[in-house]
Amino acid sequence: MNVLPIATYKGRFQTLLLTWLCLTVHAVPLAGLPLLLPLIRQDLQLTYSQAGSLSSAGLLVYALMQFPAGYLSDHYSPRKLVAIGILGLMGFSILLAFSQQYWQILVIQFFWGFFMALEFTPAMSVFIRWFSPERRTTTTTLPVVGTSLGILAVNFLFPVIISRYDTWRLPFIMVGVIGIVFALLLLILGREAVYEEKRSKFNLDVIKETFHYKQVWICYGLQFIRFSIVRGFLFWLPTLLISEKQFTLQLAGTVIAAQAIITGVFNIVMAY
Repeated sequence: MNVLPIATYKGRFQTLLLTWLCLTVHAVPLAGLPLLLPLIRQDLQLTYSQAGSLSSAGLLVYALMQFPAGYLSDHYSPRKLVAIGILGLMGFSILLAFSQQYWQILVIQFFWGFFMALEFTPAMSVFIRWFSPERRTTTTTLPVVGTSLGILAVNFLFPVIISRYDTWRLPFIMVGVIGIVFALLLLILGREAVYEEKRSKFNLDVIKETFHYKQVWICYGLQFIRFSIVRGFLFWLPTLLISEKQFTLQLAGTVIAAQAIITGVFNIVMAY
């Protein structure tokens, strides 16, 4: 799929910047909840099984939504989908701050998974459409870098807010409001990349043919193992450091933030 020359990209800078800012608040469910999970468990008297189910619920919906999110990105404005996804994600982040029972947080996790997929996959499409084919591999790292910087900010910012106001609820409200502002700005100020060719139509046979290759199944298997280990480790690491190793919230956040820095840097290097 070719795009028009870069000179015709009116509004590219603000569109990509606002999309990137939206991706930083994507870190709230990825890093904010795990970091504050020990405090949430203590406040709401959650068991370890209940806490683990929160991660599983969100990831299940997120996985099931990948194909629908990709389909919607091909047929509708990915920029608007990103904005809608962030509005939903941040709206439920604010609702999380008012949760008093386990089932309420569980329901929020289902919606978080839905809106995360609706936001992240289209964000990839937004970045890809604004760059030439020669730069698209490097371009796909920008959403990951945005999320990594968001994780970095969350792990530094949330402990500061909690130490000042002595509540785990306020950080979700504050970042939720900021994310909503980013999403609204993207809706208002963002622009669409223009193509010189028509987009290809959806063809189910192409998908069926893809699954005939053993390389695809091997990649899926490796991704299943990788994602299971990474997500499980990142979700439970703050609990291990704080509840079992007696780390302070600030120190645990610093350890996890270091991981986010390494992830962001190496994504750019490997893509290049």
